[in-house]
Amino acid sequence: MEVMAEERKLAAEGNEWAYRFRKHYHSVTKAVDELARSLDNIQTEGEMTFEDGMISCSYTQIAGFALWQPEGSEARRRYTEAARKLAGMHRCLSQLVVPDARMNGGSLRYWEAQYDILSFPDMMNSPHGWSAWRIYGLRSLYLLTGDYRYLRQMTNAIGSCIQLIDPATGRLNWAFVCDPYIRAAVFEPDPTRPGKGKYTERVIDEQYMPMISDWYRAQSDKCLTGYWGYDGGCCDNDVHEIFKCLGEVMLTSAYVHELPDGSLAAVNCRAERQGDAVRVVPQEDCVATVYVHMEAETPVTVDFADGPHSARLRQGAVSRTRAARL
Repeated sequence: MEVMAEERKLAAEGNEWAYRFRKHYHSVTKAVDELARSLDNIQTEGEMTFEDGMISCSYTQIAGFALWQPEGSEARRRYTEAARKLAGMHRCLSQLVVPDARMNGGSLRYWEAQYDILSFPDMMNSPHGWSAWRIYGLRSLYLLTGDYRYLRQMTNAIGSCIQLIDPATGRLNWAFVCDPYIRAAVFEPDPTRPGKGKYTERVIDEQYMPMISDWYRAQSDKCLTGYWGYDGGCCDNDVHEIFKCLGEVMLTSAYVHELPDGSLAAVNCRAERQGDAVRVVPQEDCVATVYVHMEAETPVTVDFADGPHSARLRQGAVSRTRAARL
């Protein structure tokens, strides 16, 4: 779908790009239609389980494709409804009730420790790098519906995920283990064999687990077996999904939502009323788009780094290059 988006930009340059766009759009439509029909009646890696990534990726892709459909169209309504159903099902794996800011909004995963950091037994990790997949879907659903719950959940989830970076040391952790008590064999550096690891028995309890790829390295002239041969292979870099998501969903975007009492909820920006208008000041110079949801059509001015941009919007976006309804 991301390739298709770039092809659409190039379609005006010639028939070849237009053909490729149409071909991929047709293919994506078939795939998303299948997801929307099946909902949770699908498998992951051959197993009929209600698995975190299986569900979050489904509604992320369905909602993302819904944004391609014309506003008010039957296709947009149908895809949005399917994505909302899956997001509602996914609440049971989304840590929405726990008040702990280290976990709130992070999706629950179980299998990853044995592959990613070579520690046993498997343990509940939340947030994990693949919690980012849920965040994309929440953002698309917010843009489709204007439902503030999606924006709040998206913001909380990013806040939990980005804390995998230790603010005191700058160290990047692999995931947060939310189990209260696990007797674990933790794979740690072996001081007698630089670059190799050994197992140490530890009790794991509601804590961040460090990455291992900064010290557990493969020899550059040998083929790896993966993560089962103890020759330097692991998967702990899936945490970087969070950085991709942060850049695409938050660092370059800001959000302003009018709440029922008339106050303004502002994410990655400041928003204030000036008479009948609203003025928005992004927190970062790299913010390129501000998404706005107001109860009535309102003049909105955004003080971007390259100068102010204005539009009159109810639900839409103000960017450095355009103002448009969503």
